Amino acid sequence: MRWTNIDIVQWPATPIAAALLAVPISLGALFRWEINPAYLLAPIIAVVYLRNMRDRLNLAFLSMAICGFGSIIVANLLDPGHLVANSVNLILGTLFAPSFMFLGRRLSTETGIRAIVFWLALWSSIFLIVITVPLLIEEAPVRALNPDGTAFVNVRFLGLPIYATFGINSLTPLFCIQAAVISGAIFSVPRTLQIVFAAGIACAAFLVIGSDSRESSLSLLLLLPALICFGIVWRPAKIPMLLIVAALVLALGLSAARTSPGGGRLLASMQTTTAMVATWAGHGTPHTGASAFVGLDDLTKSSNP
Repeated sequence: MRWTNIDIVQWPATPIAAALLAVPISLGALFRWEINPAYLLAPIIAVVYLRNMRDRLNLAFLSMAICGFGSIIVANLLDPGHLVANSVNLILGTLFAPSFMFLGRRLSTETGIRAIVFWLALWSSIFLIVITVPLLIEEAPVRALNPDGTAFVNVRFLGLPIYATFGINSLTPLFCIQAAVISGAIFSVPRTLQIVFAAGIACAAFLVIGSDSRESSLSLLLLLPALICFGIVWRPAKIPMLLIVAALVLALGLSAARTSPGGGRLLASMQTTTAMVATWAGHGTPHTGASAFVGLDDLTKSSNP
């Protein structure tokens, strides 16, 4: 039997792959690239990819890789000395992330997309709860500062370092993605798991609000209209919707209790938006409305994350 015909992607691969993707502990660095458990899936991705080499999508991916390496060789001829570094950047920084499409396509064929979303949601909830609880117990901030004044996300997973905590906007987008995945899975699981998933959403929201990241805060806000529309279209979603709303309210309450007045951008923008509505309704003053526009503008600026 040829090695490319060995079926290594069976049911256990789905929860394992989901765990490696949803629990991004740091495994050190390779050629100055920080490595996380998702990179351990590279051999499986390679096998899945090689088994369908004649597929047009696989050939397109191969063509992209060949063109990428060709451009690196040309660039090295013009500016020698960067061949290895640029090749590593191409593999780890450009090709690796889209290669998960081949693994996801195979896993969805074997177990179905519902199973993939479920396991990603379950592991994401566990990860978010485990890294948030210590912050609540110790009353530690989510956003902390290095001695040089740069901000980082102050979280660890059972004492282990987390991947990409070096910058606020490098890790907090993951919390938004995990909240979206959990929100999608919460509608089709038993009540006990719905509570666990709601706790995961609350932790994700708490971390995003506490990080004070503009991009992630806006992404979290965009999740609400989608959930409201889904709740309107699918009426049986009432209980999960109530759990999600309760989770978000809990996260807002915890963040407000731990934040000084006006200290958080999302909380401050909510206050200013309320002031804007009051002004337009005739219950506020022009000064209140002007201050509201200034506060809301601060949330949408892209500088100083």
